[in-house]
Amino acid sequence: MFRSVFLGVLLWNICANIIFLVWILSIYSYFWFGLFNNLFIFAGLELIKYSNYLKKPELYYWQRAERNAQAEVNYVITKDGKIYPIEVKASKSGSMQSMYKFIELKNCDFGYRLSLEPFSSYPKVTVIPLYALSNLNFVK
Repeated sequence: MFRSVFLGVLLWNICANIIFLVWILSIYSYFWFGLFNNLFIFAGLELIKYSNYLKKPELYYWQRAERNAQAEVNYVITKDGKIYPIEVKASKSGSMQSMYKFIELKNCDFGYRLSLEPFSSYPKVTVIPLYALSNLNFVK
């Protein structure tokens, strides 16, 4: 009798821990995906906010149209006949393959990466923190 009760309690604890772990992981994933969506929307609204108020805002995105292509750029803005790709990242990590593909295909001078990381730069990409979005030289 004691062994069966002990085994039952042990199995119940294992199940409870698994359920708790799944619950924690779901909250974690909801937080990060929700954070990215909020940053993405915030960046778009700020880009519109800092654009020329006398013109209708032009905020585009790019998705590669080729079959089995996964490349996309979050925002594309035009200024003085040039196009500027903008990627929004919720973390400091993440590749910019889509950004580089866009720059290569469309012959852009450079692009912008908006994220939570501080001011920095990569080859052909300038990193701007989200709090300093108004510092983009073409949105004014």
